[in-house]
Amino acid sequence: MKNKQKIPKEDVYEASKNPRTNTLYGQIDKTVTIIGLGGGGEIALHLARSGVRRLNLIDFDTLEVGNLVRHACGSKYIGQNKAEAVRDLLVEHNPVCKGSILAYNWDIFKHREEFQSIVSTSDAVIIATDTDSSRLFINDVCVETNTPAVFVTMFPKGVGGQIFSYLPWAACYGCFAHHEGRQGFIQKYVDTLEKIDCASDRDVRSMPGLGIDQSFLAAIAARKTLDILLLDQEHLLPSLGNENRIVWSTSGIPRVISKPLTSASEDVPKHEECYSCGNSQKIQTNL
Repeated sequence: MKNKQKIPKEDVYEASKNPRTNTLYGQIDKTVTIIGLGGGGEIALHLARSGVRRLNLIDFDTLEVGNLVRHACGSKYIGQNKAEAVRDLLVEHNPVCKGSILAYNWDIFKHREEFQSIVSTSDAVIIATDTDSSRLFINDVCVETNTPAVFVTMFPKGVGGQIFSYLPWAACYGCFAHHEGRQGFIQKYVDTLEKIDCASDRDVRSMPGLGIDQSFLAAIAARKTLDILLLDQEHLLPSLGNENRIVWSTSGIPRVISKPLTSASEDVPKHEECYSCGNSQKIQTNL
């Protein structure tokens, strides 16, 4: 058997300078913050491979054996904080990123000021959490700081999912919740003093679907994030379109998309009375 050639660590990232392998190398001098490093770990891996070298990773949870079927990290990371595990994995892939990928084992509800500070210095935020209250809470922080955001949600049983993107001049996630007819939960969220206690019947108790199903959404979310990061500069990457909502069907979604492996896009409008970004009387949400 021939000996495998070992590539020096300092040369690993040099390969991505080849324009045939990475047309975005050197073009993405931006910072992305990802909250939720379950499925978010795969999104982080996509972005790091695409040339995004400054990442803030936030998750308070620990990697367990049951997570491995859907997680980017392997068994050697069991027992480690998910954000720290993903950081170490990305540094393995790209040693040059050491020092520019930061991990925080925070519960964002309990570290509000620090979290707002990180979001305010980010060029985009990815929300891969699995509770409605955390999505609305992060949305409020992004609206306050005028920070673009990408929200990723998988549907039950992995039949598909959706990606909603927020830009400061367009509809926010609160507008999207109004668009979905979720005024009841919005009011519950606004009325709840401690947002961490605001549970929804749609909160995920166990991650639905296979890792394969999750991978489709992770790839779409990463590509949509790249679109946002590259809005202000010339590049060769084809856009996913200007619509702020993408629905992905893995195996067909009842009353939404009948065909498997199909996507549909729409542009959700701003809601004039949105509690978070509306121009009318804004409701204080105790941020």
